Amino acid sequence: MPVHVIGGERDILVPVWKSRELAELIPGAELTVLEGAPHAMNLERPEELTDAVLRFLRAHLDSPPG
Repeated sequence: MPVHVIGGERDILVPVWKSRELAELIPGAELTVLEGAPHAMNLERPEELTDAVLRFLRAHLDSPPG
């Protein structure tokens, strides 16, 4: 199953190094770090977050599982 880890560069609750670590621990996970984004990126940077999620979904919707 495709996994997408999204982190905010300026997230003080989940530091970006933790997002990187999580992505490294999940085989095949994709990491996206939104530059300058805080923890509440869904409220403060909704367009960027939505774009990242949609890019990931589009890339994996056409791909067969496995």
